[in-house]
Amino acid sequence: IELHPEFQQSELRRYHAEKGILTEAWSPLGQGGDILKDPVITAIAEAHGVDAGQVIIAWHLAIGNVVIPKTVTPERIVSSLAASQLVLTEEEVERIEGLDRADGRIGADPANPGFCLARSRPAGSEPPGRAAGVRSRSRPLKGREEHVGCHMQAACR
Repeated sequence: IELHPEFQQSELRRYHAEKGILTEAWSPLGQGGDILKDPVITAIAEAHGVDAGQVIIAWHLAIGNVVIPKTVTPERIVSSLAASQLVLTEEEVERIEGLDRADGRIGADPANPGFCLARSRPAGSEPPGRAAGVRSRSRPLKGREEHVGCHMQAACR
């Protein structure tokens, strides 16, 4: 599920815990947005001598999430793995919990009828290694060509 310091989904995580479901965080670093510059995150990072991404990964681990940050950069892979050694205090975890916002969702809301797992792209715009016509992010469809693999094709047109 989408889960990062600004969109923590506490109620859904509680439900998962009650049912024995491990929660995996989608977009665990908030897609590298402003959360990496948040004063709470950067202060904790400075106190531990680590970067903001490591603090956020350590927070996910502290609250029991499965976290797999997306990167292909060798330095970031090493940094992400090192985050597993960072132990946050209860007070630091609580400070990060204070960043939760009701409007913190970055991706499309799967509860909305227009949510689509696969979107079309204009020809030639596929990232390397991605099948033609399939998008990696879900966004409301706005007059794009036909879909490939959408589970709700009729709702998305």
